[in-house]
Amino acid sequence: MQLTEAVIGQKYYVSELLLTGSSERHLANLGLVAGAPIRVISKKKSGDYIVKVKDSRLAMDDRVVNQIRITSEERQNQVPQTLAEISVGDSVVVDKIVGPKEVKRRLMDMGLTAGTPVVIRKVAPLGDPLELSVRGYELTLRKTEAETIMVKEG
Repeated sequence: MQLTEAVIGQKYYVSELLLTGSSERHLANLGLVAGAPIRVISKKKSGDYIVKVKDSRLAMDDRVVNQIRITSEERQNQVPQTLAEISVGDSVVVDKIVGPKEVKRRLMDMGLTAGTPVVIRKVAPLGDPLELSVRGYELTLRKTEAETIMVKEG
């Protein structure tokens, strides 16, 4: 179904983007990709929309909105997410740690192992560093370290 048919406030998932070129790249950089959760916040009679993608609110006109297909069901083959891509307040589970051996070892020593639940508490204004709750304590990580931690919904 098209994004224009969405109910305000209900959570959907992007199934397909029919945009090409720079528009598609720009929206992808903002987190609007296939499988991403999306919520319509408001619709105007003029055809302007405000949608929420991750922690961002995006204003779109009907030209763009008509090119976005959504579904109410989450994709099972979702692209893997890193801890750096998770929104404040979300709870996830560590899937695996990728990257240099020294970084893996350091993160595992801090308690970030596969199967560990993690909650994002705070993110600095420019996205670096992130404050997490892990195993009952607060932990602060650089964004580059968080990008090496693959997570899944939990």
